[in-house]
Amino acid sequence: MREIFDIYYRPATHDGEENTGNLMHSYQIELDESFANRTNGEKFAGIGGKCMETGEYKRFRMDRVEGMWPIEEGKARL
Repeated sequence: MREIFDIYYRPATHDGEENTGNLMHSYQIELDESFANRTNGEKFAGIGGKCMETGEYKRFRMDRVEGMWPIEEGKARL
């Protein structure tokens, strides 16, 4: 079963530009796996998955996630 979530996120950069206004963005993501940050010694730094709108793979650091809610299958916006 696919797990799709609405993720509200304040990225450091968005569309290749620094997010100087600390703006929040919403993404619908089919979750894939978590990731670590070995440089900082974090065993769990965030989550990744496929963006439902663009098909691109995206990663989200948990310290920048403002909220995430599950979406019932078949109700994702495309």
